Amino acid sequence: MVNSNRRIRAAAPVFGDRVSNNFVKGFLHGAKQAGHDPQALLEQADIPPTAYTNRSASINGEQFQRLLLVVREAMNDQYMGFLRIPGKLAMEMHAGCTAVQSETLGQAFRQTSEFINAVRHDETRELKIDEDSGES
Repeated sequence: MVNSNRRIRAAAPVFGDRVSNNFVKGFLHGAKQAGHDPQALLEQADIPPTAYTNRSASINGEQFQRLLLVVREAMNDQYMGFLRIPGKLAMEMHAGCTAVQSETLGQAFRQTSEFINAVRHDETRELKIDEDSGES
């Protein structure tokens, strides 16, 4: 019998419901390379500085989400410095606006992909639909 209550482990070093210091440091790498102070970003996200400096420290999921939002906004880059060319936050907003004007979910996915492909040259989004099942 398969235990359906078993948790699937994430690839990132996550301990229970916590994200390790090593992962926090890696997550802030792009921001640091772009000249942002990791400690200041942690402070803006209301996260103790030890999350960056103490190897045994960790943050919870809510703190991680706040950090994600702070880093994206500080850098105006949805990719947070991990790609060579930044993706401005407005790009996703406009792609979303395009999608909500669609009549179907499939049309929304297609239009969002077309929009992103029109403004980015370093990435491509493609929607593939199985002709038999209609699933993507």
